[in-house]
Amino acid sequence: MPSFEEELKNISENFNKNLSSVNELLEFDQTILQFCISHLEDLEEGLNKAGIKNPHLSVQKVIKALREIKLHGSTKIKYQTITNQSLVLTVSHFASAIHDLFKCCINHAFKNNLSDHLNNEELKFSVKELANIGSNLEDQIGEIITQKNSISFQDMKSIQRSFKNYFKYQIKKSDNVNNIIFGQACRHAIVHNGAKVDSSLLNQIKAAYPNELNKDLKDKEEIHFRNEELKIVMNSMKVYLDDLKNGMIKHWKSR
Repeated sequence: MPSFEEELKNISENFNKNLSSVNELLEFDQTILQFCISHLEDLEEGLNKAGIKNPHLSVQKVIKALREIKLHGSTKIKYQTITNQSLVLTVSHFASAIHDLFKCCINHAFKNNLSDHLNNEELKFSVKELANIGSNLEDQIGEIITQKNSISFQDMKSIQRSFKNYFKYQIKKSDNVNNIIFGQACRHAIVHNGAKVDSSLLNQIKAAYPNELNKDLKDKEEIHFRNEELKIVMNSMKVYLDDLKNGMIKHWKSR
């Protein structure tokens, strides 16, 4: 049975793997271009070794053109939808990781009597719900609390409030938090408003300043997230999750 620290470490590592997968998606065009270039270079080398010098059979011009495309990123404009959808995927991975971390902390607090708020909380169950819980309550209490209280892990205020209420742990506001709020707000507009900026989005991102994205959104414009902007959000999520993981370990060790 893994320790509390090992469980949190596994959550962080799994999140990092998920982000690596998203990064691979972001570099999809570069991967395909490099694949084509490599095979054409092999073909050109084969022609040279065979002594075939006919310039009409040479692929050097094609190789040069593909290298130029790869260097200057002129295919990026064609992949804007991929970057937007990668933001949606990234926010989902982040919410899932925070959800798992919160459940792990609730289970740990329940087993070790570390949360007065949790001990005193009253929940309403149907007989069927009680029957489905079974006898292994210690490992399910985190999921039960999350579901019964409809805690959102795509809302930074909700995350902050939950950790403060249950664990008396205060998550400090930072540029990383603002970067994440900005990304979450844009994700919501991409999914629910056809990637169009509206007054709701503009109001949401007012709480996300200052941030490192320097993205100027205007009403009724389409959202086009760039790779470098998404990577800022990704990095902020990694830092936030690691800080929260290490902060909770330190928080309870000091008690």
